[in-house]
Amino acid sequence: MSLAFTQGFYLFLPLAYGTIISMALSTEEKSALMQFKADLEQALGSQLIELKLFGSKARGDDQSDSDMDVLVIVATDDWHIRDTVYDVATDMLLQMDVCISPKVISKNRFDQLRKQGTSFIHNVSKDAITV
Repeated sequence: MSLAFTQGFYLFLPLAYGTIISMALSTEEKSALMQFKADLEQALGSQLIELKLFGSKARGDDQSDSDMDVLVIVATDDWHIRDTVYDVATDMLLQMDVCISPKVISKNRFDQLRKQGTSFIHNVSKDAITV
């Protein structure tokens, strides 16, 4: 994945046949997303595997009041980890007035649901941009 930091925040998503599309996030959203990632890395360490932006912000069809849907893939399915992720997301809302809506899932569960072909995982995979 390539990231360019010019006049806003652009995420590049490679598609089939090498086509690239870009999604622009506001400066505030960029800042909140990067802070969210940094705070999770600090709080979770090796438990954090991957973050994926999905939904309307990833597709580029968001509205002014849209939240940022972020799939948080972690090593272990543990309520303490989920609680930490939700606390960090709440901090982003209170500190930066940006609503990040995390969906926390273990890597094993994510792989299991992907093999089952669930509609949620299919839709996330179709839209997802790795942060």
